[in-house]
Amino acid sequence: MDRTRPSNTSNTSTALHVLVGLLLLGICGVVGTSTELAASWLDVILPQRETHAPDEYLCMRVPLPEGTPELSTFSLVGFEPIAEQSKVHHMLLFGCQDAPANTVDDVWDCRMKSACQGTDVVLYGWGRNAPPLKLPAGHGYTVGGRSSNKFLVLQIHFLDLRPRDDHSGLRLSLSRQVLDHSMSLQAFAVGFVIPPGRSSHPVKNECCYNRAFPMTALAARVHTHALGRRVSLDVTSPSNAVTRLVVDSDPLQPQGFYPTNKTLTLQAGDRMEMTCDFDSTGHKDPVYAGHTSKDEMCNLYLMSTSTLGSFSMCVSGSYLIKRGQGLGTNVVPRADTLLWDTASHHVDKGFGQIPGLFYSSRYPESVWMFYRRDADWNVDTFGDDGRMTEDGFVRGDTIALVDLRTGAVKASLGGGIFMMPHMISEAEDGALWVTDVGAHLVHKVSQETGEMLATLGGGPGHAPSKPGSDSAHFCKPTEAIETRDGRVLVSDGYCNNRVMEFDAKSLKFIREHDISSAMPDEYKSLRTTLPHSLVYDECAKKAFIALRIPQMVVELDLRPGKEKFTGRRYDLRNFGQPMAVRMGMYGTVYALTMGERETHLVELSSDRPPDVARSWQLQGPSFAHDFVFVPSPKHGDGTVERNVSFIVSETKQTSGSRTFKYLFVPETDAPRDSRADRDGGAVSEVAIHGSTADLVLSAASAVKQRDETSQVQRPPADETNTVFLLSVVLSVVVLWGFLQTLGITMRSMSSVK
Repeated sequence: MDRTRPSNTSNTSTALHVLVGLLLLGICGVVGTSTELAASWLDVILPQRETHAPDEYLCMRVPLPEGTPELSTFSLVGFEPIAEQSKVHHMLLFGCQDAPANTVDDVWDCRMKSACQGTDVVLYGWGRNAPPLKLPAGHGYTVGGRSSNKFLVLQIHFLDLRPRDDHSGLRLSLSRQVLDHSMSLQAFAVGFVIPPGRSSHPVKNECCYNRAFPMTALAARVHTHALGRRVSLDVTSPSNAVTRLVVDSDPLQPQGFYPTNKTLTLQAGDRMEMTCDFDSTGHKDPVYAGHTSKDEMCNLYLMSTSTLGSFSMCVSGSYLIKRGQGLGTNVVPRADTLLWDTASHHVDKGFGQIPGLFYSSRYPESVWMFYRRDADWNVDTFGDDGRMTEDGFVRGDTIALVDLRTGAVKASLGGGIFMMPHMISEAEDGALWVTDVGAHLVHKVSQETGEMLATLGGGPGHAPSKPGSDSAHFCKPTEAIETRDGRVLVSDGYCNNRVMEFDAKSLKFIREHDISSAMPDEYKSLRTTLPHSLVYDECAKKAFIALRIPQMVVELDLRPGKEKFTGRRYDLRNFGQPMAVRMGMYGTVYALTMGERETHLVELSSDRPPDVARSWQLQGPSFAHDFVFVPSPKHGDGTVERNVSFIVSETKQTSGSRTFKYLFVPETDAPRDSRADRDGGAVSEVAIHGSTADLVLSAASAVKQRDETSQVQRPPADETNTVFLLSVVLSVVVLWGFLQTLGITMRSMSSVK
C-alpha cells in the first residue's frame, strides 16, 4: 500500500500542474486575442427575432469591444458577409456619431427609418452573394471610442419571412493599426418612375464635389432591383475634361465593392453623374422607386481614400455632406502649438512678418509660408503715390515649405525677387501665384526652382511696375488665385477697388469687376474698400471677396453670362476687418477677422439672408493676416482618427511674427476654461482662454510634448506584446514542469507494475 502513495501524490501534483498550465495558457489566449486585434474578426450575428411579412428590415447594434476611449477605438479594415441571397436581399453597415436609433432592444424594425439618432452614414453594403472585402493596407474606417463612428448598426433586409434557424450577419475585421489613409464613402440615390414597356430607360443623378481636400476613388458598389441592367459613373472637371465610366457595373451580378475601372482623384468642382439603365419590357404598369423588392432602386456607393474621411450623399441632384471629420456641429478650436516663432529659431531662418499661407495636397504634411524677413511694413513704408519710400528687394528666400508637425523648413526659394511679399496660392499646374504689393505685381513662380514663370501687371521679370488702375497695371494687389475652370482672379487692392479677371493659359485680360457696384450707398464714394483676399467656390462658380474697410465679405457670380456681384453682403462689423477668406472642408466659406483686441474665425452661412453661422474667438494671434485649413499632423491629437487643423499667421511690426496652429476638437474635449455663448442658437462663439505664453512653444518642445502625449494615448501595442511574450515564456516553463512531473509519475506507475 505504501508504494502506491507516491503515485497518488504525483497524480494530485499532475492535476494541479495541468490546471495551472491551462489557466496560464488561457491568459495567454486572452492576451493573444488582444494582440491579435491587429487582425482579429468580430462576428456580428443578428439575434433571433421573427418577421411577419416579406421585405422586413431588422437592425441591431454592433457590440464593439468596450474600454477606455483609446482602447475602444479601432480601425475597421475588412468585411466578410455571413448571409445568402436566398434569404437576404441586402445588408448595410451604418456608422453613428451619437447613438443607435434604438438603445433598448437587441433587434428592432428599421424599415424606412434612420439607423442612428442624428446622422447615419453607410460604411459598407452587400447583396447578391457578393464576396468578402479586404481594404488595402493602411486604409480603413475609424470606429468606436473617440472616432466619429462611435457606434455601428447592422441593417438586414429579408426577402421573405426569416427562417427560424437563420444566423445571418457580418464578420468585421478590427485592427489597432494606425491608418495612413481615411476611408470616405459617397452614396448616390434618386427618386424616379420607370414607364412600362421600355427596353432602356436611363435615370440620372448629378452632384458637384465640393470638399477642400482631394479624394481618390478606390471601389464602388451598385444596387438596383430586378429591372436594373447597368449602373455607371462619369466625372467632368471644371475645364470640361470628361472621365467616362469610372464605374460601369451590372447590378444583377453580386453586389459588392469592386475596384473602379479608372484611377481618379476627385477635386473641388468635379461633377459626378450616375446613370442607372432599366429594362421594363413586359411590365404594363409604371414601376416606382421604393424600399420593397417589388419596387426599384438606383444606388451607387463610391468608396474613396483621403487625408480626412467624410460621408456624403448625392440625392436627386443635391449634394449633402452627412458627416465629415473636422468641422462638425459641436467642435471648438483648441490651441495646439506655435508652429513658428521667430524668437525660437535661428536668426538666419527668421521669417519676419508672415503675410501668406497655403496648403497643397502635393505636400500633404507641409504648409507653404510667404514671408518678408527684414522688410517690415509700417506707416512709413509707402508714400502718397503708392510707391515704396525705399527701393530694394528682400535679401534671402521668402517662400518656405514648412513641416506641419515640427515647423522645420523642408525647402525654401524666392530670394532677391520680391519687394513686399503679401499672399500666396497654387496654380493648376502646381506653380505658385504670389502678390508683391511693393512692386505692384503678381507673379507665377515654380515650386521646384523658384523660377519666375509669368508676371501680371508689368514685366517681364520682377522689376517693379508703376502703380496704375488700367487693365495692364495694379496698385498694391493683395491676392491672386487660379480657378479650375481656367481663370486667374486678382484682388486689387490697397489703392484700387476691383477684382481683375485673366485667362489662366494666355494670361490675357478678360474683365474688371468694380466693387463699388456691390456697396451700399455710404461706401460708394470710397476710393477703395481694400479688397484684401478672395476665394472661389468651384461648384457654385462664385467668388467671395474680403473687404477690410467696410468690414464685410461680398459675393461675385462668375457663371458664364452672369458675371456680376450678387448683392449678398456678409456684415462682419461685430468681429473686425476680414483679413482672409478660405473655403472650409465641405463647401463653406470662412473668414479670419482682426478686431482692435480680438481675432476671430467666422463661418459664413449659406442660407438667405447672408449671415454668420458660427464664430470662434482665438487666443494668441495679434495682427492676424492669413489662415489656412490643413489636416492635423498624423495622430497628433492622440487618436487614431485624423482631424482638421488651421494655421494663423501674423504681420506684427519689427518684432517678427508667429504662426499658430489650432486643432478642432469636440466641445467635450475642449479645455475646461473654454466657454460657448449662444445667442438664440443662431451664432455660437467660443473663446479660447489661456495666456499667450502657454501657446508660445518652440518647435522642439512642441514636438516633444506631442510625442509624449501620443505615447500615452496610442494603443499600447508594445506593452501588450511584452505581456504576451512573458505569458508565452511562463506557459512554456509551466508546460515543461508539467511534462517533467508527468514523466516522474509515469516512472512511478511503471515501478508499481
